[in-house]
Amino acid sequence: MTLDQEELISGLHQINEYDFEQVIADLWERQGWSTEVTQESNDKGIDVIAERDEPFDHKHVIQAKKYEPSNAVGCPEIQQYASLRQQIDNVDAVVIITTGRFTSNAKEAADELNVKLINGEKLYKIFNSCKAFDILYSYTSQDLANQESSSEFSYDSRNQRSEPSYQDTAAQDFLTDRLLQSTYNNTGYTHQPPQSYLEEDEKPSFAFYSSIKGYTVEFSDGAEDKYRPDPGFGSLYLLTPSRVLIITGLREGDVKKDISLPADADFSIGRLKNRITISTGSIISSKKYHLWIDKEFDEIEIRAAVKFINSPQSGSNISTSDKNDPFKQNEDTLNDVSNMTDTSPQQIVQNANGSFSTKVLTKTRGRLVDQPLIDYLSPHEKLEYVFWHRNKGFRITYPDGSEETPHHDTSQGARFLLVTDSRICYVAGLDNQDESMTFTYDEIDAVIEPTTLRKNLKFTTVDGTDYKFSEIGTHADDVSSAIKYIRTCVWELT
Repeated sequence: MTLDQEELISGLHQINEYDFEQVIADLWERQGWSTEVTQESNDKGIDVIAERDEPFDHKHVIQAKKYEPSNAVGCPEIQQYASLRQQIDNVDAVVIITTGRFTSNAKEAADELNVKLINGEKLYKIFNSCKAFDILYSYTSQDLANQESSSEFSYDSRNQRSEPSYQDTAAQDFLTDRLLQSTYNNTGYTHQPPQSYLEEDEKPSFAFYSSIKGYTVEFSDGAEDKYRPDPGFGSLYLLTPSRVLIITGLREGDVKKDISLPADADFSIGRLKNRITISTGSIISSKKYHLWIDKEFDEIEIRAAVKFINSPQSGSNISTSDKNDPFKQNEDTLNDVSNMTDTSPQQIVQNANGSFSTKVLTKTRGRLVDQPLIDYLSPHEKLEYVFWHRNKGFRITYPDGSEETPHHDTSQGARFLLVTDSRICYVAGLDNQDESMTFTYDEIDAVIEPTTLRKNLKFTTVDGTDYKFSEIGTHADDVSSAIKYIRTCVWELT
């Protein structure tokens, strides 16, 4: 599927501002970057943070402006956004992207201030060179190329699917059968019908797909392998009582992967993309499979699928008659799903006072070694604020005046400060392991307001030791609110 420049720009104007930022993030990921879309309420002009570590560490901060082709970005905006590199450490380039154009004065200012500019024409060239028009298709509400399939089982996931109640097994049966009978010619997911990969009597209880992102394998050392379908294809996930079957469509053919059940699974529900995470193996050689799922699927089925994966019997206690109707199994699981506790990263972010993204909680590579940040939280703990610095940790000042900075510039990891309803938790990612410190509120004597322009969070413990987490760039506007929150927690214990 291809578009010309006019069709691309028109399609980008069909989506809202937040989705436009997500499209830019996905486009950069298609080029090998790791991205984070900032919170709308506190982005300070930074829409997307893009990083990569090959062939060397590199970081871009991106401002994305969805303008009409006739509208131009002027010199004052270039001067304003040039300062974005001061808000986050180790920024190599400020990039301004517009679907419109730049004035001549803006281009001169960008040259002087080392700001990279991408107008509508250059943006189209990036989409075209990456064969990335499918990214836009996943966010738009209609087929931009007006391509229709003549097949009886044609299924465009973006505009033809109604929203069935997944407590209606007939609706589930209809959806899964369409996926099973679909082929590359009428869906763009796989070369062969998915049912050709199943055993003779095997039929899935749940079926999901990803039209762009596919799945990621995360290893115990923090390394990640990404398995994305080629443009024009997709990844299908079929859940049976004994396994999760993953089929990824590539230009040269389909690639199949099996994950045996039962296994440990959880999920996250995002604004645009959902995910099921399946953990396998031992502590020493563990793997996590992150299955990205298009937004068309309802949360209730995702939650039920996770419960299905976690089932210790993995279908062995299903009666013979029920085995012939796997959707009866699904219906029973759905009836129990309300008992699950929702501690998904998305829910944690939504319920917090501060502004941070789910990616901060779940990403490990280049930041932490042992486990993602979310795993440092206890089940009944409520996270309120997150602060982090790329390579500077606590500055500790002892009562005798001596100082220590044990985690400054010691590794490639990052330093985090979590403020919850019961404690302050500090986590430092080092070369071979993570180190953490915990301060309950009855151990804290005072919280000190910053006295410099650079934001920092400083508190004193009851033994007279000062702990200063300094030069907070990301989420700096949360510092004052966090200080008030910590003081309230301390006062409630006195």
